[in-house]
Amino acid sequence: MRTYFPIPVRLVALVAGCALFGCGGGGSGHSEGSGGPSGNSGDPGFDRRLAVSKAVSDLYDSLPHTSVDADNRAILDLLRSRPEMEAAGQGEPGSVWGRFQDTGEVFVVVNDGSVTAADLSRAAPPPSAWAARATRAPTELPAGQALLLFNDMGANAALSIPHPTGAVQNAVVWGFAEAHLSNLVSLLRNSDGPNYTGIVKDSGTPVTLKNVVDADGLYIYGHAGYGVARNGKPILVLNTSLPTVSVFSPLTLGVGDLNTYRALGPDIEAGRVGLMMIADGAGGPLTGSQRKLTMKAYYYITPDFVRAYMSFKPQTSFVFINGCKIADPRLGADWMAAFKEKHAGVFLSWDKSTNAFEAMDTADAFFAGITGHNLGKIEFDPPQRSFPYDQIVAQLMRVPRPGAGYSMAQSGGHEGTATLAAKALDSAATFGFLTPSIGSMSVTAPADNQQVLTLNGQFGTTPGRVTIDGTEASVLEWQASRVKCLLPPGDQPGASGDVRVEVNGHKSNAVQLTLWTIKLRSVDKQTYSGTVVISDAGPFSKEILGDQSGTETLTADATFWIRADVHDYHATPGQNPLAKPNGSFMLAPNPRFKTQNAKITTWSLMGTIETDLHYPGERVFDHWTNRFSSSANGPIRFDGSDPRGNGANVSGSVDIDQSVMKLFPFIQAATPGKVTHTDNQGTRTSDTNGSPRFNRMNGPTGPIPLDIRLDSNLGVQAGSFTETYTVENLGIVGHRTISWTGSVSHPPKPDATRSAARRATVPAASSRLYRGR
Repeated sequence: MRTYFPIPVRLVALVAGCALFGCGGGGSGHSEGSGGPSGNSGDPGFDRRLAVSKAVSDLYDSLPHTSVDADNRAILDLLRSRPEMEAAGQGEPGSVWGRFQDTGEVFVVVNDGSVTAADLSRAAPPPSAWAARATRAPTELPAGQALLLFNDMGANAALSIPHPTGAVQNAVVWGFAEAHLSNLVSLLRNSDGPNYTGIVKDSGTPVTLKNVVDADGLYIYGHAGYGVARNGKPILVLNTSLPTVSVFSPLTLGVGDLNTYRALGPDIEAGRVGLMMIADGAGGPLTGSQRKLTMKAYYYITPDFVRAYMSFKPQTSFVFINGCKIADPRLGADWMAAFKEKHAGVFLSWDKSTNAFEAMDTADAFFAGITGHNLGKIEFDPPQRSFPYDQIVAQLMRVPRPGAGYSMAQSGGHEGTATLAAKALDSAATFGFLTPSIGSMSVTAPADNQQVLTLNGQFGTTPGRVTIDGTEASVLEWQASRVKCLLPPGDQPGASGDVRVEVNGHKSNAVQLTLWTIKLRSVDKQTYSGTVVISDAGPFSKEILGDQSGTETLTADATFWIRADVHDYHATPGQNPLAKPNGSFMLAPNPRFKTQNAKITTWSLMGTIETDLHYPGERVFDHWTNRFSSSANGPIRFDGSDPRGNGANVSGSVDIDQSVMKLFPFIQAATPGKVTHTDNQGTRTSDTNGSPRFNRMNGPTGPIPLDIRLDSNLGVQAGSFTETYTVENLGIVGHRTISWTGSVSHPPKPDATRSAARRATVPAASSRLYRGR
């Protein structure tokens, strides 16, 4: 397999086996025209292989390049004519391979070209590598922080020089790949997001790739090479970079290169490591026969390298090889088997050859989606939280790639359209996502003095922590898709703000728990007039009547803390955001009507009532004067600690689209006051109670809410209403005015809340692609 560029790059790969080990001597470098090293390598077989390499290089440099298929056929003819070769053939699209006589290593030439149906039907496909697949939904995060990102495009290729056929040199692609991996590191280490700290970004060499131990995730961006072994088994090898910065060419081997090569001897003997040669432009006139190509060698690894050195966290790890054909069931089967044996949970790669830049764009989009961040080349519109890997790949299949006839999960290689495959390696795999994901939240009051915040989303089964505005909340219940935690009172730290879930150090998206502080004032003025019965007539007394006049006014102020999640959210990636037009809340639905989130702060009782007492039809025999005043006391709470706050049942809803809060503030309290009573016996003072009411009276169908209007930023708009009532047997006409003011804290961020009209205009799967290069 090879990564296909928008304009072809010529690659030559040498798959070396045990005979290449033991390149003794370590002499000085060798000239390109020598046909083999002039300093002794100590291995005639090695010299013969270098001779074949140079012959292919010289032939390729001399070709007119009028047809890539003609180029491949010429190279194939050369390989078949060489006495060192046992067999040669044209295999997968863009590849020519040859097998050496003595030890059977495969010499692979990876090149652009077309392939006939007969070429592709050379061998029957083996059983699918995806046969054992997960039968349950992905549910878990990586167990730790060990994410490894490798750029295997080769840092040692020549600088960018345009090829006569328009090829982009490998060093250019390497530079783009470095920027691509740096972008992924920024995304994964984002302090406002996943916050992975144990990230390794490096050039993938046989040395650094041996550090893939107990990994949570592995991402490799690179080439591959193709050949056929003696047993007819396809061999697919993965290109790596060099362990040194020196140019390592089998035509110009230096002492340091030979020493490194010797150190890899056991791996080369075992078929785990070999050399892959890349043809780069190297100065001089770039037309006709004067154009020159310089072969530079890189290492490759085989699936046996994975078996020997790599290991992964069982079930909760992933491997993403961003290169061609590894997901081809026939060619990539051994790679899949190797990663499965080393306990990788999920594997992603391409089933055909890809376009190098499109492959980077796809990976950018994939990691942006699986972490819930709009960083990199693709921006999801509207923004969305993180989702499991399989849902993100499915979404990318629906997002059109700009200027192409395929999707963001596809790429145009020289074999046709390649598709990104994302599969669980076995039924035990549980890896799903890289960061916890909060979808929606609700606030309930299931017990006395408690409010509980329930988070719905994807969290994994490993308990983590929940923070609200940076304050850690007490977790009551942890399930893979639901977490419950205790909320402090509305006037305490951590009462509202950005809610995050953190598991194994991985942070979720932030969802705002919005808090409204509602201040109500109830002014209840009762006017006394007319004649009322003071005492009923008994068998030995007459009925006493009272002619009364005056007013009594009870004024009380209360504060309510209302919390709700009212942001729009995606239930699945790419879906139009789901509105939450009825973000309901309940302060005290529990049987004993207690709550920490409502209190009466101030009150006043005032007024004077005059009453003349007399018997029916007779003159006045006494005059009463009642003067009312308040007693100075602190706030009245409804959490059970204050006997004056004897009941509360506050509920309601917030409708964002209609910009209104419906509030049912039923609380009952005994606000202490004093009454000074004067009659013909004298004056005395005693305690009395007022009973402020903050709710409207019932209508024909039940309670009537306070309709509190909200502005465009969800702030509380001041308002009031007045209603009249009568108590006929007491001769009272009442006028109750309830007014309100308030404030909002932590409203949903602008990109999370959308009106009904805005939602109607959002395509189901839209994206904006940014090249950024």
